[in-house]
Amino acid sequence: MSLTIKRDLRTGRLLWLDRRLPSIASPEPRRDISSDVLVIGAGITGAIIAEVLSDAGPRQLS
Repeated sequence: MSLTIKRDLRTGRLLWLDRRLPSIASPEPRRDISSDVLVIGAGITGAIIAEVLSDAGPRQLS
């Protein structure tokens, strides 16, 4: 018995579309917001991009 799920990764099908995650409701902004850059996402790529851009100096929203 194996705990590893084996999948054919050469099909071209996106693995993350196999299951639906619940959407997260967020409130509307209370004011107009402007920014130089907006990074959307919480993955490793978004985190690295946000770190590199913050070192470069664009404004940050708080």
